[in-house]
Amino acid sequence: MAVLATLTYGLEISSKDMEILKECRTKNNISLGDLLKGAEKQEIPTTENGKCFLQCVMEKAGVIKDDKINVDRAKAINAKKLKDKPDFKDKADKIADLCSKEVTKPDGKCEFAVKISECAMKHAKEMGVPQLKFGV
Repeated sequence: MAVLATLTYGLEISSKDMEILKECRTKNNISLGDLLKGAEKQEIPTTENGKCFLQCVMEKAGVIKDDKINVDRAKAINAKKLKDKPDFKDKADKIADLCSKEVTKPDGKCEFAVKISECAMKHAKEMGVPQLKFGV
C-alpha cells in the first residue's frame, strides 16, 4: 500500500526503494517507461510481467510475507513515508487493516499483489483519498 503510494503520489523514493524497483523491473522485464506510465495513470498491471513486478516489489518491501499482508510492516512504511501527511497516514493504516482482512491469497501467479492493490484503491476512493498525480 505504501509502495503504491510512493509510486502514485510522488512521495520521496529512497535508495532502497530504487534498488527494489530496479531489481523487480529487471527480474520481470518492465521498462522504466511502462512503470512511470502505469504509476501516472494509477493502473494496476494486467500483464503477467506487470503483476509479478508488483508482487516482487511488495515482497521485497516486506508488505507481503508468508502469503499474507504484513500489516505491521505496511504501517511502519506508512509512518516513514507519510510522516508529514498524518491524515493520509491514518487512512493508509486503516486501508492496511481492512485489506488484510478482506484479501486472501488468490490462486494464480502473482495475483495476490493485484488483489491487495485493488482493495487499497477501492478503499482509498471510498475514504476520499485524492487522486494525486505522479511527480518525477
